[in-house]
Amino acid sequence: MAQVYYHGTSKDFEKPKLNALGILWLAPNPKVAQEYATPHWAKGPGYVWEILLKSASKIANLRDLSHPAVRAAFNMMNEQARMGMGAWSEESWETQADFGMLEYRRWMIGFFKSKRIDGLVVQDTLSTTPLKHESLALLRLAAIESMERKVVERGQVRTLGEIEKDIQEWKQASLVARRYLRHV
Repeated sequence: MAQVYYHGTSKDFEKPKLNALGILWLAPNPKVAQEYATPHWAKGPGYVWEILLKSASKIANLRDLSHPAVRAAFNMMNEQARMGMGAWSEESWETQADFGMLEYRRWMIGFFKSKRIDGLVVQDTLSTTPLKHESLALLRLAAIESMERKVVERGQVRTLGEIEKDIQEWKQASLVARRYLRHV
């Protein structure tokens, strides 16, 4: 079954791409994406991409140590611990398996890609609000079935087609009003 996720941004671009780390951050909740799309410091509209992942996409939850690739990453971290970095318990892994684990341990992104994982579910927190949520760190754009960009205005998400229709209706109403005023 295909899965729907959302990417929120204050930047206008043709289509989403992986960031410098090799991740496209997605949220399963459109409200979370809206928060990313319209931060208080940004001016202008925001953009929310509705992204449908292919049903065959391989998604792993970074907290799920029963997943073979996640267990292998856990074991690898503990191999590094033997070199003086400190061992990880299963409990500490499960509480620390958040977005920072990928951002501060960049080798993990390549590791999971080599295991043919398309995305990792991680715990996340918006920096501007205390909204805790899960995010999907999408590692492969090839996992995307389709995507549609929507514009965020005044707390609501609208497609570009809807906005263009409103503009056309406004132009038509404006034209009618000008004609009327010429005859009055």
